[in-house]
Amino acid sequence: LIQKEMDRHTPPFRLSINHAFALVYIDGLSNCETFVLQALYNSRKFPCPYIGGSAGGKLDFKNTYIYDNEQVVENHAVITFVRLTKPYRYGILKTQAAERTGDVYTVVRANTSLRYIQTVEDAHGQSISFIKALCQHFGCHSADELSKVLQDYTFATNVNGENFIRSVASVDEANDHINFFCDVVAGEKLYLLKRTSLADNLKKELQNFVQGKPAPIGGILNDCILRRLGYPQEISHIDL
Repeated sequence: LIQKEMDRHTPPFRLSINHAFALVYIDGLSNCETFVLQALYNSRKFPCPYIGGSAGGKLDFKNTYIYDNEQVVENHAVITFVRLTKPYRYGILKTQAAERTGDVYTVVRANTSLRYIQTVEDAHGQSISFIKALCQHFGCHSADELSKVLQDYTFATNVNGENFIRSVASVDEANDHINFFCDVVAGEKLYLLKRTSLADNLKKELQNFVQGKPAPIGGILNDCILRRLGYPQEISHIDL
């Protein structure tokens, strides 16, 4: 159904990776990010980079409001195609203030729709509770203790050597599973990452990114609320 809706629309200009990109805004409370991306790729109609993400509105996670230039909508994805005139170019910078620890977990039992992991493989290939596996790794004796330890860590999947963050939402001891802010599937490998300095990482990444490029005339900034909550001491000092 999502793909059929996309097929109804045709941008009024040619999409070229050198001149065009798409800004994608998804109602994060719909839990449909993966479906939107699958429809975008399966349509093969919009050959350009997709930039953006999902939002949960206020921290009460009750509503997400997105304006589509005509009305405010919920349970929607709004895609804006941007084409630059010939003298101009764009660049995409993505930063993540976390690095791999070397530990990796293979998901055995997970619920993609409800976004939780119940069991993973242990060192012997046997299924084990994800909570138990992490408690053993960190030396924790309770779910509350594990939740506090995980504030300094996150997880990621690997795509061509690049990290794509998978953030923990909560540790559910009663149901013996760990909730995530995005869907995970059985067989997926999750890499454990430890948080590093947000300010130092951003400064280094930006310096590398601007090398050999003319001074930018503007930018569109997307940030993650989890990053702001996870680095409260550093946020006020970032002035790049």
